Parts: sequence; C-alpha cells; structure tokens
Amino acid sequence: MLKTFKLLRWLQRKSSASSLDSSRRKSTVVVSHSDSIFDNLALEDWLYENIDYAPDDRTVLFWRNRPCVVIGKFQNQWMECNSSVMKAKSIPLARRKSGGGAVYHDMGNINVSFITHREKHSRRDNLEFICDSLMFRWPHLDLSFNSRHDILLNGKYKVSGTAARMTRTKAYHHCTLLVDSDTELLHSCLHSPIKGKIESNASQSLSSPVTMLSNQDHPLNSEQVMHALADDYQSRCSLTCQDTQVTHVEIRDICDRCYPGIEEIKGELTSWQWVYGRTPKFSLNQSIEGDTTLNLSVEGGKICDITVKSHYPDYTTDNIRTLIGLPFCPVTVPFVISQDKTLSNDIVCSHLVKLFKDLTAVS
Repeated sequence: MLKTFKLLRWLQRKSSASSLDSSRRKSTVVVSHSDSIFDNLALEDWLYENIDYAPDDRTVLFWRNRPCVVIGKFQNQWMECNSSVMKAKSIPLARRKSGGGAVYHDMGNINVSFITHREKHSRRDNLEFICDSLMFRWPHLDLSFNSRHDILLNGKYKVSGTAARMTRTKAYHHCTLLVDSDTELLHSCLHSPIKGKIESNASQSLSSPVTMLSNQDHPLNSEQVMHALADDYQSRCSLTCQDTQVTHVEIRDICDRCYPGIEEIKGELTSWQWVYGRTPKFSLNQSIEGDTTLNLSVEGGKICDITVKSHYPDYTTDNIRTLIGLPFCPVTVPFVISQDKTLSNDIVCSHLVKLFKDLTAVS
C-alpha cells in the first residue's frame, strides 16, 4: 500500500506541470503482442501516419521482437551487419524509417515509441520518464542519459539507444532498452567483416560499451519491465487526461481489418527495394594479388560499375562488366557467374566469387 501511494505521488509530481484542460487531451498506451519486427514497424508507422495528433495528444507503443537486426534509414547494411552470422541463425534484416544506428533486437530488449505532435516532441522528457520509472521500481539501478540521448547504467554502459522521425506536424522518438538480451549474439550480428573495404557516405553506427539491466544479483526480465513501464505511463497520463486508453494488440489484429492499409506498409518494409534498394551509394575495394585491385560501385542496391587496376594483361573487365545492373547479392552474383562458362573461367570473376563467399562464410 505504501509503495502504491509513493508511486501515485511520484506520478502526480511528474504530471503537475501541465495546467491545460484535461478534456482536450488524449493519450493511448499500446502494447503489441507480436514478436515480428515487420509487424511492429508497420504498426508504429500506421499509428504515426493515420492519427491526426493535436498538440497534447500522444501515443506510446511498447513492443518486442524475436531476434533481428534493424538498421537506420540512411545506413549501409554491409558496413553494419555480419550477414554470415545472420544467415546461419536465420536472423532477418529490417530497415526502419527513422535515422540512427544499427541495433540488435530479441525478446530481451524492449522498444518504446513516443508519437506526438511535433510541438511536444521531447526526447529528454521521454528518457526522463523511463529512467525515473525504472529507478523508482528498482532502486538499485543508476540510470542517466547523455547528450546523444543514450541511456547509461552507472554512467558508463549503454542500455538504450535513440532514433527519431519528424514531419511538419508529427514526430516520433523510439528507443531500445536492453534488459536481458543475448549479448554474444548482439555483438556477433553487429560486427561487419568487410566494413574497412567499403567507402560510403552512409550514416555509421557509433560503438559504445553495452550491458543489460538484468544481472546475477538483480535478475530482471523484459516482459516484467515492459508491463511496468506501460502501467506507469498509463497512470501518469490518467492524471492529466480524461480519455486515456490502453490497447493490447494481438498478432492476428495487425491486419487491414483492424488497421486499414497496414498490409501495404508491411509489404513495403519487407521488400527488396526498401531493405536493400535504399542502401546509400557505396564502393567496395578488394585486393586480388600484388597491386591488382577490384572495385565495385553499387547504387540503389545494384552494381553500377566495375573496374580493375592492374599491370597484368589477364586482369580485364571485358567479361565481368556484363554483371552491371545485377543486385549486389552474395547469392545472385555467384549464381549468374556459375551459369555462364565465359564468366566462370574469367580470372576476375573468380576473385569476385571469392569475395562474396568471404562475405557469407560462417566463421
């Protein structure tokens, strides 16, 4: 009873700054029960695009995914991810519609999306809520956030990263929260073996030491933490909003029947054109032998130029230039080469095939 009373007093302090008429404010807390990254990204996008947010309206979405890697809108997946590990573990790649860096998700990680009118977009307020709520419920946690809007444990270890998207009247801020994720798999998936060979202006992730909220002395699980945050946000909103709703979205509900047009959003998010075709232009340099170098230029996810620098007359691009226009794909390119006798006997093509094998080899 005492803890409940203290929680109520804390929520009142956090909400007392607003003197607006509560009858004009609407807040919705949404908890998704889907563990599909594409379901949840589509739901987030639908809530953003299809609701007309007044200045004091807000939607907060809580969601978790089975293992996946999510890159920012302006990132190059070949620089950010280890495709061999992801292929071996059947881990999908998704590209979100916000900027920011690459992240690994699993059921031990919580995602929180704060969707508001642009006037009320405040990463600081959102992160303060998360830190204060968690530290109130679990006083052993020492949480703060830095200028990059990462939440830090003990002032040092990153447990949450941030990204955002803004249009003229709307904005959303979403963040991760590492509770009890697979740390080893996280590091394996986010380590690219060819990053140093790629030249690109794509946004690059900034490396930081990470840890989990859960530890041997104070075990936590992500489902417990997610529902605690959802309950606290609902309680906080109910003090200032007459119309505060809580919606639990089941997997079967993420369809056009409940959210008209969401299947089209999912189709876009899973398409080759979005995941790979939106990759910023890049070039890849591969040393073959001696001072011979193979250079591939890729734009829109497809090979747009191939050059070879060499003093040896056998290293020409006469045959290999027929590959221009193909997707930069570790499956497609070697397959096309294997089906053409001229290409399969070409010395430069053989090195290109080796490059793709190295890219997808499981270490």
